[in-house]
Amino acid sequence: MQSLSSGEPFAQSTSHYEDWMLKMTTCEMNILTSQEFNCAIDQFKDFLLDNLQSTVRFKVVVAEVKQVNEERYMFASSTIGQDDTRLEFTISYDKFYQVPIFSFRFYINDKLDFNIDELDQSLKESSNLVLNRLVDLSIIDHHLLHQPWFQIHPCETLNTLNTHVQSQRTITSGQNYNYKYSISYLSCWFGLYALPEIFPQFSIRPVIYS
Repeated sequence: MQSLSSGEPFAQSTSHYEDWMLKMTTCEMNILTSQEFNCAIDQFKDFLLDNLQSTVRFKVVVAEVKQVNEERYMFASSTIGQDDTRLEFTISYDKFYQVPIFSFRFYINDKLDFNIDELDQSLKESSNLVLNRLVDLSIIDHHLLHQPWFQIHPCETLNTLNTHVQSQRTITSGQNYNYKYSISYLSCWFGLYALPEIFPQFSIRPVIYS
């Protein structure tokens, strides 16, 4: 992934759209539908709280599933390191790209900070949290909350996930097929396109089903 300059606004470029359409027409994708996402997000929230780990001190203060019209999403707030650093993030679903989206923002001393250079330095000093500057981050208008948030552009997500989870529908077949596949999919996605990708000090324990 290529890094963006500080504060570069989100824009859906023609090349992003054309690349995405080409992959959609040439591959049979393993897609988590919006209905499957809506059904699984409560269980994934619980799974995430049980399996999220980090080399830096953090405490989840709020974690809940909310809804805007018919679209459900997870909202979480956590203190990182010292209590003056607060991370908020959401997990929602993009119907155009047909993938989950991780959006996040930080409060430093109760001040919302979108200057990526200043934020990176503040996190290092206050929490020993290191931002992966190779990740392509943009400041976008949250598609459900209509507020500015950081986000990884989702144009490559579907193709990457297809490579990683193509065997999951066979592996997780059986009585709890839908639940197992959805949680496995979301767990794989979270590791590749959410908190652990942006901040490598975080990780999620893998899903293991007997």
